Amino acid sequence: MENATLPPEDAQRELERRALRNVRSLVDNLERRERGDTRRNLRLLAWLLVGMAIALGIAYAAMRLVRGPVETREIVLTPTPAPHGEAR
Repeated sequence: MENATLPPEDAQRELERRALRNVRSLVDNLERRERGDTRRNLRLLAWLLVGMAIALGIAYAAMRLVRGPVETREIVLTPTPAPHGEAR
């Protein structure tokens, strides 16, 4: 064990450095996992939105097929004569 030959302050400093490296490694791993989770969640959200858009399109097409063509009505507007003395 190499710490046995170091003075107590140096041994303590070496232990602190090693602990900081371990903590930094843990933080890096957590950040990497979080980025992966975020990407996975965004992909899932995108697929859900695409699926909803497709489902809405299919539902609209089915409704149009079941309901049939929409009736149209022609509305004729006739101009009304202007009251006496007013120009149109």
